[in-house]
Amino acid sequence: MTSTASAVAPGAESYYQWITSCMDGIQADIPAMRTSAEAAAAHYVHSNGQRVVTKGDFSMATEVTYRSGGLLSAFAYQPTNQPDIYKAEIALYAARPQMLEIDLASINELCREGLVVVVFGSDPVLSGLRRAKVATPHLIDTHAVARDGLFPTTDGRWIVPTTPVANAIAVWAWTGEFVSACTRLGKMPPMYQGYSVKGGQKRDDAYRKLKFHEEVPAPVPAGQCGNDYLTTLRSSLATIRQKEWANIKAAADQLVTTKQEGHVAYTFLHGHGLLKEELCRAEDARVFTRINNSWFDLRKDINMQPGDAVLCIGFDSVFSGKRWNNFAEDARAKGVTLIWSITDYCGSGSGSDPATLKDKIDPAWTEANADTIPPGEIFIDQHWALGDAVVEIPGYDVRILPTSGAIAQSIFWMLEAETAGRLGVFAK
Repeated sequence: MTSTASAVAPGAESYYQWITSCMDGIQADIPAMRTSAEAAAAHYVHSNGQRVVTKGDFSMATEVTYRSGGLLSAFAYQPTNQPDIYKAEIALYAARPQMLEIDLASINELCREGLVVVVFGSDPVLSGLRRAKVATPHLIDTHAVARDGLFPTTDGRWIVPTTPVANAIAVWAWTGEFVSACTRLGKMPPMYQGYSVKGGQKRDDAYRKLKFHEEVPAPVPAGQCGNDYLTTLRSSLATIRQKEWANIKAAADQLVTTKQEGHVAYTFLHGHGLLKEELCRAEDARVFTRINNSWFDLRKDINMQPGDAVLCIGFDSVFSGKRWNNFAEDARAKGVTLIWSITDYCGSGSGSDPATLKDKIDPAWTEANADTIPPGEIFIDQHWALGDAVVEIPGYDVRILPTSGAIAQSIFWMLEAETAGRLGVFAK
């Protein structure tokens, strides 16, 4: 099944409704994930926990590596002639509609190397792989739309991609089912704690070479982790729909004005799934020009001018100060409008006041919080709490499965949809 949008005007609202239908589809598929999750877990436990590699579409391949609440053993694919640290037992592969022949060959090669390969893609992509006799039976429907782009344009294209959001949601739901399957085999794989939590990096460094924790975990029933993740993500996105909609609309207003006045609408994308998003997909609406080329550094060919605007999407820090090369300070001095979307821990349902949070946050990773955003700059709260991960494993010291990646992707593409709609690029 492939999710579709409801018959409302193209924009943030219809994109949000599509996300809801995508989550519905993935949630209905949770029981079907059990087969691949248990097969992968059995192979992983039998091999004593080598590594989990990610490959394919960059939005998913980078989303699940080095992530709060994710597997410490997950990393981007490397050829098998690398040292032992790069050897893997499981591959999570995000298949791409425009690269099916390449992906088919790559998936089959991984299978020949003895990995359990779990493929994520829309229904048409998976159907194409089946017809081509793909070597793995483990295919996960992400419920991205058939054309990937959600809205038709006046020139016959379909734009505003659904794959990045669908991939992020599906892969974390599946990861929850994989981890719970490991617990039913008596093993708990080490999971990351977010570095913004004080002591998080030290904890993770201590567990980095560990295959499994020594303690035998309580077995988690199939379906519990995936459903818990989706329930929490659904609640967070509903909160954004309820509390941040005016700010999303105001941000689109500003971006439209910026472009109509002949200035540039930039975006500074800081996040795992967004880090490699070069805005060059065929389905991209071409609303934004990406301004950064890495986590913290700007492109050398960019020269911000008065009247330009930058949509800044990150984790929990404003892009200011030495670590960020004084980006915010320089932009403001040049007369550039800044629009922010990060999380505000105090406003994200954490129940914590600033004084309490100060003792829990690592200042080396969270230098300037949302409360440093000056009046007049639009702020869209992402509404996830300190630690990011949201699913509890009984007896385990940290929660697993982060929501920030799916939320950041959702906000970015909703804003692209809303801005493009107001610029009149969609077909009537």
